[in-house]
Amino acid sequence: MKRIFSALIVAVLGAQMLAALPIAHAATTIPETVQITDPANDANTTSGDTVGPANVSNVGDILKVWFTSDATTVTANMQVAVAPPATADGIAFTVYTNPSDSFPSPQGCLRFVTIIPGSAPGGGTWQAKTLVKLVDRCNDKGTSFFANGVEGTGTVDTLEDGSGVVSMTFPRSYSPLLADGGSILQPAGRTDAYAGEDSAPSPVGSNASGFRLDDTKVGTDYALTSGSQTPPTAPKPPVKHKKHKKKPPVPAPAGCPAYQPGDAGKDAKTTVVTDAATKDAPISVQLPLAQGAGTGTGISQVDAVTLATESHAFQNVQVDSNSSSVGLYVRAEFDTQSDDDLHLLNSDGTEAAHAAGFNVAPESLPVAPFGQPLDGTGSGGHSESGAEQIDGIKTADCQGYTAELDGATTRGGTITLKFWLGAVAYDPSAASAGAAKPI
Repeated sequence: MKRIFSALIVAVLGAQMLAALPIAHAATTIPETVQITDPANDANTTSGDTVGPANVSNVGDILKVWFTSDATTVTANMQVAVAPPATADGIAFTVYTNPSDSFPSPQGCLRFVTIIPGSAPGGGTWQAKTLVKLVDRCNDKGTSFFANGVEGTGTVDTLEDGSGVVSMTFPRSYSPLLADGGSILQPAGRTDAYAGEDSAPSPVGSNASGFRLDDTKVGTDYALTSGSQTPPTAPKPPVKHKKHKKKPPVPAPAGCPAYQPGDAGKDAKTTVVTDAATKDAPISVQLPLAQGAGTGTGISQVDAVTLATESHAFQNVQVDSNSSSVGLYVRAEFDTQSDDDLHLLNSDGTEAAHAAGFNVAPESLPVAPFGQPLDGTGSGGHSESGAEQIDGIKTADCQGYTAELDGATTRGGTITLKFWLGAVAYDPSAASAGAAKPI
């Protein structure tokens, strides 16, 4: 049976009626993982930890401390050797957490407190009502758990072995230290035999005092989430793991047959570019490019010697647009000390466009024997320091290419390829037959 007490209930019933309530075995389940485990029979009162009738020592003998929580509340739980109030004395059950510069461990910012009157008439040495409080001493004004903090609801459960569990539940909204994503840090438990009185006009506990019965070492942290973390009352059945089916192959773009690249792109992956890809929100692909040196003329024109010294990387790209034709933009970004070239190949291996200027100095004048601009313009793109870009090549819906990166003079590394759709800026079919060749 579970006995629930709150500040309001106890104020009405009084300490004598609380002590008279029947105590029976309850269904509390202690989780396998707790934050604190403390040795039995180590409460340090003068009466010692002897086996026999309940006394201040074993009622205050801490065994375990743990926390539970849900989306709106947090509960501190303390198991003691004997369930209160089986002693004439009032006892305070306290859990300290979240150390700070002002309140280092084991005091801490958060203090969970329950004081239960003893079984003697009037509550024994504690001449006041039952107190269930949480105080955030780092964010609430003042440091007294009598005058500050938030009141909570408490329960006392008696387990089959005669031990007791004192639980105190509070709203998480009271303290920013109990917000989602945080943790209850470095908890430590303590029990005290308590004396005090509730005499007007002084506040409750203004004359309170006590002496320590038991305390614990600092325990492990407890993570807070928005979901319930209350341990189940019964073990869950074993989980049957389903066999994972192999993922089906990625389907072709809607309305488009899968792009069939030529030899250059046969082993490369394909990126599908839709109207959702824009200059401000492009599709990005990371592509490794090995160290290389050469003229950067592209595999469709390169000689065998240059092919052996240059480095090459390939990525297929296919347009899936709501328009019958659209401008495809392809941008390669790399370090500013490299001279890399970008070619866009048709599926038959011919070149559709390229950007292949001198990236180290793209603003330079033409240099003999090339006699062409070094900014890469003239064949569908332009060059920048650390980038080559194909500018809006006219592309039919479902049309594809193989993007070829050439390491003309590069130390190697990861190249970022970006794809997006926009206005048509270059039409290969309208380009002159004498277009400048790359360097």
